[in-house]
Amino acid sequence: NGRSAVGARTRDAGQSWSPVEALDLPNPNSPVMGVRLQDGAVLLVFNDSAESRENLALALSRDGRRRWTSIHTFEEGERGTGGFRANFSYPYMIRASDGVVHLVYSWRQTHIKHVSFNEAWIRERTR
Repeated sequence: NGRSAVGARTRDAGQSWSPVEALDLPNPNSPVMGVRLQDGAVLLVFNDSAESRENLALALSRDGRRRWTSIHTFEEGERGTGGFRANFSYPYMIRASDGVVHLVYSWRQTHIKHVSFNEAWIRERTR
């Protein structure tokens, strides 16, 4: 149905926000989360679908969020019990002071999954 992700920026820990802008990424009306990397790029975790939450992916923008490149898919197209679409949602991501990115998300609405990676891992996927 053409739904896409939207984003806004804060520079004061959420006290104020920029106007909401459409991002050139599909999204099934679900939360997305982004962090700025040490080199200034923006890393975004999102459901890479306009209709479902059965996948969870990473995209990277190096031009101020105008163009995005998908760099990794953590979960993809799985079916849950009874053939229903699996649900991977509510991502939250931080970049720690040591440069490690920590991602947590709801895994099939039954567990919280934690994944961590560093910026070298990200660079390897963007070659």
